[in-house]
Amino acid sequence: MRKGRPYDPAWDAWRPARRWPGVLLSAFAVAVFVGAIAYHYSAHSGVKIPSYNPPAVDRVQPPYAFPVALNSSAAQTYQGKMTESNLTFVATGRLMVWDMRCKKCNANFGVLVHNSTGATVDIPANAIGESQSTVPAAYAKGTYHVTVIADAPWTVSLIDPTALATLAAPFNYFTYGTGVLGPFSGNDSSLLMGYIGTLGSAATVTVYDESLKSAPQKLIYSSASFYKSLTIPSPPARYYLVITTTGLWNLKVDG
Repeated sequence: MRKGRPYDPAWDAWRPARRWPGVLLSAFAVAVFVGAIAYHYSAHSGVKIPSYNPPAVDRVQPPYAFPVALNSSAAQTYQGKMTESNLTFVATGRLMVWDMRCKKCNANFGVLVHNSTGATVDIPANAIGESQSTVPAAYAKGTYHVTVIADAPWTVSLIDPTALATLAAPFNYFTYGTGVLGPFSGNDSSLLMGYIGTLGSAATVTVYDESLKSAPQKLIYSSASFYKSLTIPSPPARYYLVITTTGLWNLKVDG
C-alpha cells in the first residue's frame, strides 16, 4: 500500500509528458555505458563481472496484462474520457490487481482510492502522459470509491485473479515500468532478473502472497542496473511478483 499525503494534481503540473521511445533509448544508452564500465573493470582488475545481454530493444513486450476479459465477472471495469469520481469497487480481502490504461493522456493520469469515510488510502496511478500499468490492490474486504483524473479516454479495472491457473515455469518476460506478474507456484522460487535503469530510477522486486496472510517479501531494491539470481526464501503456495520501476527489466522464473 502506498503511503503519503493526499494527491494534488498541481504537484506534477511542471513535469513534461514522457514517451516510451525516449525512455527506451535512454535505457539503451545506459546499458552501453554500464557494459563499458564492466569491461574496463574486468580487463584491468582481473575480476570477472557477470555480463547481462538483454534481448534487443525491439523485442520489448508491453506491460503484462492479466488474461481476464474486462467484461467478465472477474473484473470490475470503468471507462471514461475525462476526470470522474465516486466510482465504486469491491475488494475481496485477497490480493487483487489494478489494470489502468490511458493511451492518449497528455497531462496527469491519476487514480485515487478512498475508503468508506472518504479518506485516500491508495494512489495506484500517478503518471504524466500515456500510461499502462498493473499494480497490487492489497485491501481489506469492503467497498472503495475511486477518483480518476485524466484528459483522454481511459480504462480502469480491478481484477480478481484467484481463478487463474498458475503460470508454468520456465517463464520469461521483457518489458518496462511497474507491473505485476503471476500467479506462480510456490515450487518455482528461483528467479533470474536483469534491470537496465534510466538515470535517477530504481527497481524493487516484491513477492505478494495471494491470500494476504503473510506480509510482502522484498527481494531486492537497487538504484543501479543489475543482473543477478534471486531466490524466494519462503514462497507462498501461490504468489505474485510486483516490479516497481521506470526502466527496462527482464525477469525469468526458472522453477
